Amino acid sequence: MKHRGFTLIELLAVLIVLGVLALIAVPAVTSLIADSREKTFKNSINGMLQAIEMYSTKIAGDNISIDLNPTGSDISKIDYNGKDPELGIAYIAEDGMISIFMCDPNYCGYRRRNEKIVTVQSRKESEDIASKNKEDLIQWLND
Repeated sequence: MKHRGFTLIELLAVLIVLGVLALIAVPAVTSLIADSREKTFKNSINGMLQAIEMYSTKIAGDNISIDLNPTGSDISKIDYNGKDPELGIAYIAEDGMISIFMCDPNYCGYRRRNEKIVTVQSRKESEDIASKNKEDLIQWLND
C-alpha cells in the first residue's frame, strides 16, 4: 500500500526555508518603503517651493515669511496641491531667494539660503530645529 503526502520532516524543511526567505525579504521591503516615503516627502517640499515661487511673482515686498502650518492663514494663499505640512515656514528674501522648512509626521526637510538641494531628516533628528520660534527659524534658514 502506497501512502501519498508529505512527511513531517519535509513540511518542517519547507517552513524553515520560507522563514529564512521572510527574514531576508521583510527588511529589504521595509527599507524600500521608508526610502519611497522619504523621496515622496522631498518631492512635496520641491512642489511647495514651486508653488511659493509662483506666489512670490504675485506679491511685492521685501523679506516675506509665509506660515505653512495648516491652521495658518498663509497656506491658503499658495496654490499647492500636495498634502499640507504639519508645520512649516517659508521665507522669501528681497533678492527672491526662497528658504523653507516643513515637517510631516515622519520627516522634516529644509532648504536654507543659497542651497540648491533640499535636505530631509527624520522628525526625531529635526526636533531642535522644529522647536525654534518663528524668528529664530527664519534666522537659521538665512544663515
